[in-house]
Amino acid sequence: MNYKVIKNFLDKDKFIKIKDIVTGEDFPWFHKSNNEVEGGYFSHALFHNNDVNSTFNKILTSDIYEVLNPVAVIGARANLLLSSLFCGRKSKWHTDYDNNNFTAIYYLNNTDGGTEVKDNNDIKFIKAEENKLLVMKGHVLHRALPSPDVEKRYILNFNYFETI
Repeated sequence: MNYKVIKNFLDKDKFIKIKDIVTGEDFPWFHKSNNEVEGGYFSHALFHNNDVNSTFNKILTSDIYEVLNPVAVIGARANLLLSSLFCGRKSKWHTDYDNNNFTAIYYLNNTDGGTEVKDNNDIKFIKAEENKLLVMKGHVLHRALPSPDVEKRYILNFNYFETI
């Protein structure tokens, strides 16, 4: 299997600290247009191009990195996916990076949406549930599914290298 799911990934207090920051009204979001989601999505780069891009980087990633223990981080970001921007469609299949890395999606709220993972042509739906972590090898195709029950889905997305 090229992916795994970890429920209750962080202690409750650590999870709530992260969730409260990302879902708070003062957290800055930036609209991104792309080919994966018709209406785009909102994102906040924490770490990109070998550099810390946000003052929120340490407070949002340190507890997660303590568990993941990455050797090197390629990128980290917060994403806000609005169901109305999906226009009733799933995002396109994609990989974030494909260079022997790992991709992790950390779900910050409960929704009926989530992520589909294509593992050897077997498609598996991972429901978005708060404090759940999906970890997959970087080459694994995945796509976002809109949340029919709520407008907003919050995640943290990580791309990193592990020790072999």
